[in-house]
Amino acid sequence: PVFKEKIRSIRYFGRLNLNRYKSIAEVCRALDKINSENGTDYTVEIFCKEPDENIKSEFRNIQSAKFSGFLLGKEFEEKLFGADVLLHVEAFDSASIDRVKHSVSTKIADSLASGIPVFAYGPSCVASIAHLIRNNCGIVATDSAELKEKLYKLFFDGDYRKTSSIRNIEVAKKYHNPQIVSKKLHSLLSDKKTEALNENSTSK
Repeated sequence: PVFKEKIRSIRYFGRLNLNRYKSIAEVCRALDKINSENGTDYTVEIFCKEPDENIKSEFRNIQSAKFSGFLLGKEFEEKLFGADVLLHVEAFDSASIDRVKHSVSTKIADSLASGIPVFAYGPSCVASIAHLIRNNCGIVATDSAELKEKLYKLFFDGDYRKTSSIRNIEVAKKYHNPQIVSKKLHSLLSDKKTEALNENSTSK
């Protein structure tokens, strides 16, 4: 991957459902504070379908949030791989947590494998966030208290960002390589089949 010494923005791709937009808004508000204190103009670029009025109201008076349209195909790939930083978020309300707490989005795998720095914000009990923390990859904030601090390190500490990106690639190779995952699944199924055969022979 090509490491950028200076970054200008974070990019989010995807839907805003399950209250993810609220977490994105929190990231943007924290970034507004950093911009105000440091005279910077960092942004969060949000590529999604046209948000409804309820979502728009959440971002009222937020300066760093920049909405763009939903992308497909080559245009999506260009924006994705041209990103300075990729953003992953999960919501903190109990209903949203229940919906996603056991699943790790395929977007996580793609983001880690890209070599682009990944910034994540969400509760540690959700599988995708727990996966990043457990494997020491991504730059992760799990509550509002540490959000500004982690964003500050993301934008102002190039070595920290580079180390995180290298770790992302290592984790992607270990856990998200299709061939390795396929072999592990085959081995697991073979073991289960052997166990079942042994149980049947013993019971006879």
